[in-house]
Amino acid sequence: MRLRLLPLLCLAPLAHAALIVTAVEGDVRQGNTSVTALRTLDGAEAIQLAAGATLRIADTARARSGLWTGPATLQLAASGPRRSDGADARERTALPAALRQALERAPDNLAKVATLGDDLPSRVISARLKRAQQQYLQWRKQFARDDVAPELYLLDVQLAARDGLGLQATLAEMVRRQPRNTELARLSAHLVALNLPMAPQRGAEVEVVPYSER
Repeated sequence: MRLRLLPLLCLAPLAHAALIVTAVEGDVRQGNTSVTALRTLDGAEAIQLAAGATLRIADTARARSGLWTGPATLQLAASGPRRSDGADARERTALPAALRQALERAPDNLAKVATLGDDLPSRVISARLKRAQQQYLQWRKQFARDDVAPELYLLDVQLAARDGLGLQATLAEMVRRQPRNTELARLSAHLVALNLPMAPQRGAEVEVVPYSER
């Protein structure tokens, strides 16, 4: 039975976000629903941007991020977001592979953060975390202040490593950049409430060593 089911499991499609909002300011709506940061978009209805509104969309399928400004009507076509008047995005930023993959996992990652408990290690020592921090700082310089795509990349690595204090710091930074984002504020408060020790204690520090170095 297991041998017959295995091919079916291997053929199951991988669900991921193609369009994710990384920042929004002003009145932006899809139908009767306000568009908020960190939600995924579908092409069911056009997006309406009021005058002065801005919307940043990471298009992971096409490896690019764009800034859209209102007043405008935005269609989510198969070829990517397009204004109804034919105008292109005001700004475009390339999404490197590691950042694109982290953005695809972002909705699931944020849901996982909400389930973390006080068994989370407070501090993780890992060469990969150090490299991710360096990469994050480089990408941070390339993205707008309110665009949290770089933070979503760092959170992706920290969550995989279960780096408690690192996750706390990254969520706090995301809240600082998007102070009106109630979902980020909720997740940040959840991690703070875990009361992780600020200094390593017995059982509170984990060292992750690459297999090649063992």
